[in-house]
Amino acid sequence: MHDQAGTIDIHQPKKQRGRPVTGQAKSNADRQRAYRQRLKNRQEEQKSGIGAKNPLSRLEKRLENLEKIILDLSGCNQALQQQIQNLSLQLDSGTVSQQQADHKTEISEQHDSLLVVAKKENARLKEQIKLYLNELQALNDCI
Repeated sequence: MHDQAGTIDIHQPKKQRGRPVTGQAKSNADRQRAYRQRLKNRQEEQKSGIGAKNPLSRLEKRLENLEKIILDLSGCNQALQQQIQNLSLQLDSGTVSQQQADHKTEISEQHDSLLVVAKKENARLKEQIKLYLNELQALNDCI
């Protein structure tokens, strides 16, 4: 190394090239053992049907998601129906202003439009569920 005066310090060790040693390197046998264990685990997953590439598990997950969507739409529909009933009762009792009556009409229209969308979505989801069930049945027949 050079100091400011331009002299060379010969007592400094040379900087080594490459990646610094950590002392935690695995031997070739350890790496091979870990590789064989990963292969064994992957084969067991495929045999048991747990693996991500298993079409049955993917279809079952999609089916669960579709059922959740149907439940969410049903919940929205019930909430809107409850809101309409409450506003209808208020309107019938005469405690509702014109603005609230207009709001009730608006909510009723929204409910009707959401109901149409929900019915279409429900029909589409049921069709998809039927297709997935047919695929599941075909896969089970193959297995």
